[in-house]
Amino acid sequence: MLLKTSHLLLRPFEEWMGRLIINHPLEFFKQLDLQRTNEWPHSGLKALMPLYLEELHHNKSHLGFGPWAIFDRNHSYVIGDAGFKGAPSEEGALEIGYSIVPEERGKGYATEAVSALCQWAFELNNVTEVRAECDRDNIPSQRVLEHNQFSFHDADQDIFIYKRQIREART
Repeated sequence: MLLKTSHLLLRPFEEWMGRLIINHPLEFFKQLDLQRTNEWPHSGLKALMPLYLEELHHNKSHLGFGPWAIFDRNHSYVIGDAGFKGAPSEEGALEIGYSIVPEERGKGYATEAVSALCQWAFELNNVTEVRAECDRDNIPSQRVLEHNQFSFHDADQDIFIYKRQIREART
């Protein structure tokens, strides 16, 4: 499974990829023939990966409902990661998150990745809403969501909650 955009390739983490990120991150770059960066993988991705791999091991259909690696269009380097925090709820809701390596921020890559992932999710029959949380002070992240038709929904302390609901009719 691969999503292609104007500037990016997005690939969901398969089990073997996740195990490399946890145990041998340098080998991940070698096996995928990528330029190495010290900015990735970040600690949040490494912390999330065991939980995702456990879920994926028990339910292969959950591929795509966890983290995705974001590569440049030529598949030569990692730009960051984005993805969902689990399979859709009974109500059809997903939560999305994203992180771009510092040297690639401000180039529209997070906006492009979130757009591609939302489009992929909304093409599934059981997804009706994508949610996101970001820090009150993280204006660039808020702009990413707003550029992707997310609407401010609520605030919890210093966290803003955004939602995007499916608008197109399904046949």
